[in-house]
Amino acid sequence: MYIEDFSGVEKTGVAIANYLLGAIETIGPSNVLQVVTDKAANYKAAGKEIEKVHKHIFWSPCCVHTLNLLFKDFSTSFYWLMTTYKRGKVVEKYFLNHNHALTMFRDNSTLELLKVAKTRFASYYVLSRRLMDCRKDLSTIISLNSWRDWVKQGDGNTKIIGSKVVKTIRSEEF
Repeated sequence: MYIEDFSGVEKTGVAIANYLLGAIETIGPSNVLQVVTDKAANYKAAGKEIEKVHKHIFWSPCCVHTLNLLFKDFSTSFYWLMTTYKRGKVVEKYFLNHNHALTMFRDNSTLELLKVAKTRFASYYVLSRRLMDCRKDLSTIISLNSWRDWVKQGDGNTKIIGSKVVKTIRSEEF
C-alpha cells in the first residue's frame, strides 16, 4: 500500500519497503533503476526486499550520508581535527550570536559565515573551509578599535569568549 504521508509511521524495514514499493508502482517499475537511502539496518532491509520484488532495481546506501559518517569518524579519530573544529565552532557561534560582531563581519567580508549542523554533509569540513576563506577578514575585524571597544563593553561571558575568538583567529595552528 502506498502512503502519501510517511510521518508518524514506525520506520521498520517492512514499512519502508511497503512505502517504497507503493511509490515504485505509482511511478512504474520500468522507470526505476535504483533506490538510495541512508545505510541504517531498516533501510538496508527495505532495499533487499525491493530487490527481491523487482530484480532490475537495486538498493544502495547514500554516498553523501556515507561520506558524512566517514568525516565524523575522522573527527573522532584525530584529536587535532576535533579540537580545530570545536575552536572554529566557537568563532562561528560568537559572530552569528552577537549582532554587533556579525555586522562588523558583514561590513568587512564579501562572504557569509555558514551555520552548519552536524547532521549536514561534511559539516566539519564546511565550517573549517569557510573560516579559512574568511580568515583575512576575521583578522581585520579583531584588529579594529571598534571590535576592541565593543568586546570591552560586553558582559563577562562576552569578554571571555571574545578573548578565545581572538586567540583562535590569531593562532597559526588554527
